[in-house]
Amino acid sequence: MGKGVKVAAGLLGLMLLAAYGCCPTCPTKAEIPEATLKAVQDAAARAEAAAKRAEDAAARAESAASRAQNAQVAAEEAAKKAQEAQAKAEAAAAKAEAAAAKAEAAAEKCTKAFEKSLQKGK
Repeated sequence: MGKGVKVAAGLLGLMLLAAYGCCPTCPTKAEIPEATLKAVQDAAARAEAAAKRAEDAAARAESAASRAQNAQVAAEEAAKKAQEAQAKAEAAAAKAEAAAAKAEAAAEKCTKAFEKSLQKGK
């Protein structure tokens, strides 16, 4: 707390002590005006309402944070599934490439066999 705030609080305390006394039986106690009591009650009600609004805002912020965390978890799971799908696609592409190489080798073998049979037929 800053020094200025402490001084202001101390002066306010002295003013209240002088105006209203230190206890209910204090001989220096003055009668508290009705307007002052009403102002204090109104200020307390406004402070209570502000505290309730702040509490509600905190609850909404907590809910939003929870939803954001859930969305992050869902995004991470989707990214993991996408990586798994990519790995499967790469594996399938490798298998297809191997099958194409085998088919090409078989085609060459057939072509050579056909050429040999043509040469024998001459």
